[in-house]
Amino acid sequence: MKEEVSVYEDTVVLDAGDGAMYAGSRSENQVYEKHMNLSITKMIGGDYLTKREIHVVYTREDDNITFTSQVKDLKRRIKVAERADADYFISIHMNSSKYNDGASGFEIYTDNRNKDIAALVKKIESSLTSLNYTKNRGIKNTRESGQLYVIDNNPVPSMLIDAGFISDPNDFTYLNSRKGQKEVSEAIGFGLLQHLEDKNNKS
Repeated sequence: MKEEVSVYEDTVVLDAGDGAMYAGSRSENQVYEKHMNLSITKMIGGDYLTKREIHVVYTREDDNITFTSQVKDLKRRIKVAERADADYFISIHMNSSKYNDGASGFEIYTDNRNKDIAALVKKIESSLTSLNYTKNRGIKNTRESGQLYVIDNNPVPSMLIDAGFISDPNDFTYLNSRKGQKEVSEAIGFGLLQHLEDKNNKS
């Protein structure tokens, strides 16, 4: 991937899915999704975007968050984006299915009525596909695929990336490795950078 270091005025909120008492999915060898989500999210922000002077805000930077219900925590995450006057909200998750049922791959959810976020999602989809670490399950429109709170109740253009299936041995091994997490985080960051460059060139 060819990269250019640039300065942008955009603010990106990075949301590491789950956390604290809500651990998310769990691998067969008892690794929790919440930890994988956080690791990749912090790599996107700290190892990629901030080095290119893109303003990053996190909804959580560790596992020490307190909430009385999952819905209240999701509302808190949206408030973080609102207060930051963010341009984009990107939530990182893992998928899960029954073990050994063959389900694998990454997919991205968004409300594609927003043309800006739809274009960004396509850039990130292409960048992740180029890694060839798993199958591409496509872009899912939340209006057709069921509600996702951080997208459907979010005034900030948003997406949710399921980076792979924690229940699939191949997806899990890759996404739980330092190499895999670094490559995925860089691919997501690169897709965002491409999108911002295209917007700047058109303005």
